[in-house]
Amino acid sequence: MRADLRAVHWEGPELHVEGWVTVDGRARKAPPVLRVFMVPAGDEQSFDDAATLLAAGTELRTEPAPWLDVNGFVDKNHDLSSAAFRAVCRVQDLCDSPHGRVQLVVQYDRKAAQVTSFTHRYGWGSAGHLQALVVSGRRLAPEWSGERGLCLVRSSPAAFADGPPQAQGEQIVVPLRLVPDFVPVSAGWSLEKASCPVPLDLSRSADGRSELRIGAAGHTPASGSWAIALTGGDGARRHVHWNSTDWESVPVSGGALERGTGGLVRLTRAPRRCPAAEVTLSDGRLAITLAATAPDSVSHLLLRGARTELRGERAEASRFSIPLAHRAWRAEVDAPPSGGYRAWAVLEDGDEVPVVLTGPLSARTPLPLQDPSAAIRAEHAPDGQLYFDFAAPLGPDERGRSSRRSLASAWTGPGRPSPAGGVFLESWYGKTVSDNPPALLEALQAEGVPGPYYVTVADRSVEYPAQAEPVIAGGRAYWQALGASRLVVFNTWLPGGFRRHRDQYIVQTWHGTPLKALGADVPHRRGKPEAVERLRKGSREWDLLLSQNPYSTEILRRAYAFEGEVAETGYPRNDRLSGSGRDALRARARADLGLAPEAAVVLYAPTFRPEAKGSLGPLDTAGLMARLPKDAVLLARGHSVTLRRGKDLGSDRVVDVTSYPEPADLMAAADCLVTDYSSIMFDFAVTGRPILYFTPDYEDYLETGRGGYFDLAAEAPGPLLRTESALAKALTDTLYGGWAPSEAYRRWQREFVPHDDGEAARRLAARISAALR
Repeated sequence: MRADLRAVHWEGPELHVEGWVTVDGRARKAPPVLRVFMVPAGDEQSFDDAATLLAAGTELRTEPAPWLDVNGFVDKNHDLSSAAFRAVCRVQDLCDSPHGRVQLVVQYDRKAAQVTSFTHRYGWGSAGHLQALVVSGRRLAPEWSGERGLCLVRSSPAAFADGPPQAQGEQIVVPLRLVPDFVPVSAGWSLEKASCPVPLDLSRSADGRSELRIGAAGHTPASGSWAIALTGGDGARRHVHWNSTDWESVPVSGGALERGTGGLVRLTRAPRRCPAAEVTLSDGRLAITLAATAPDSVSHLLLRGARTELRGERAEASRFSIPLAHRAWRAEVDAPPSGGYRAWAVLEDGDEVPVVLTGPLSARTPLPLQDPSAAIRAEHAPDGQLYFDFAAPLGPDERGRSSRRSLASAWTGPGRPSPAGGVFLESWYGKTVSDNPPALLEALQAEGVPGPYYVTVADRSVEYPAQAEPVIAGGRAYWQALGASRLVVFNTWLPGGFRRHRDQYIVQTWHGTPLKALGADVPHRRGKPEAVERLRKGSREWDLLLSQNPYSTEILRRAYAFEGEVAETGYPRNDRLSGSGRDALRARARADLGLAPEAAVVLYAPTFRPEAKGSLGPLDTAGLMARLPKDAVLLARGHSVTLRRGKDLGSDRVVDVTSYPEPADLMAAADCLVTDYSSIMFDFAVTGRPILYFTPDYEDYLETGRGGYFDLAAEAPGPLLRTESALAKALTDTLYGGWAPSEAYRRWQREFVPHDDGEAARRLAARISAALR
């Protein structure tokens, strides 16, 4: 059983707790009942006598809150409304509770009185930034424990800021309200429970009320967050808490006097920052409204992600508008790639400062925003910065495992009408529209294969050919198109839940000639009949398997237990590297990448490491370029696995092209390839240009790791190099000393790219067209 917090926030006189509960381990079913209680939190955590614990607590009002994410956690045919909830706790009940420390628990089985605490938090939108609430002389502070989950601790502070601080001339005046038995005699700054030698002016006003006066200039504490400590006649010290929510921040002495999240009034002197008061999304534009305390010198805003940066200009007053549409490598796209983006304010002096959230905006996070081009969630990052999570614009019934199964069942399978036409093309699960499937598009059209033509895109950031209609992976339109298409072409596995129609024709193009062990040949699957049967179950859906060469045909048949037809026609994705158009492609690709015609261009394209999927590879690209002549440029391309996980490199003379849609363009632009164990080593041989290998982990990766089909060191068409200095020397000799293909290189071409002559797409399309008749 598991209880997940999704969001916790104060809303007027109430505390709202939102999340979901699932039971029965991996099956993840909705609970039979769902009741949320506030119970006393003792020193020992025990649910042994759940009935007694619940009897001592207070049941909270609950209402349905079907979060989008719950689809991924609760299985098909379960009532999601009984798993997702919003529990409401009255602040007055917390103040009046006989228990000074309470925790929240969920009862999920009425008969057995079984309960669990909220021991899981979903992302940053949970209790991580819930601030204390000071009301009616009581401080209600959140406390997170990995054992107890969310707890609330009640205390009674002795001193409050009785209203917002006020500017009076050169001073900031803080009115105080004190408990009757506490009479302070002095005040000072406090940092980490140690007094600061700089005192504060503590005085009484004409009506006898106490107040603090803070000088706007002069001696103030150093950088950091400082609380205000009042010292009584007996030496006892009490901190000043805020007791009003109608003020945000007051500038003072190069810092700001503000309401701290823990309930204290504090002076923050830290690097400059820019508070945001509001975030909205409409018509493909994200709008951020800055708070009144934001710097006046903000030039523009930036949303910076791993591979994309969006710019926002001032629209009116303090509101900045950020269009989601932007220029990608070769086309205008509707939204940035899915992932996380931090907000920055660029000041007129060029400095960048983080955009942070004001208290009211923070309390509303996670804030979901939906647009036809993207689904966005505004978050409060752990360091306080405004953070946006971008995703594909799918609806609540299009997300997660349960929705996938429902849509797949509704739109695919034998129960659907027989597809009369239509072509469905998918590569890399929609992360890019590249590789063999889209390279077939024009050839299929030339053969008269009837459309419509569809291509899968992961989100609205993916570039796609104009001749095809894009469908977002996992959405309703995706399943409709997949179920209605007569021809289905994939380069990876078919999606889970898909059931083919008997009249559909499935072509598996795969995605490369293998050096590394595949399928049943991977070490952990060898000798396991059940693993082979699982692979056979998937490959049984294929009508035709594409192979680049005889070597691949043998391996792919065995590794995937495939007993059907193989088309050994060569790879359509490499057609552009052969024939009369290759020189024009080279010139166009260099222009698109901003490369000079005379530049010495090296393409670095390693495979991924399972232990570091976000890493480009082991090569220090900046260090390598420092060893090469000044006219050399490195194109760095990570494996598709690194596309969403990694981030662009920023070294001098290094262009990160991991997100560039078409590898053939990069191969055409390059004078030399540096790789390790990637299948690009076979494709690049079509160009007839040199191939070098950077393999510092050769034994670990191939011999004791995944395993390889042949001895690369003995067969490779270029040298295997272990150090960056050796690689730099080999590149210099190759690029500037003259290079001619060796007999080993020619043998490599004859064995692995015998059919890559510029006609592979035409041959494969003709074969498919004949099968469809």
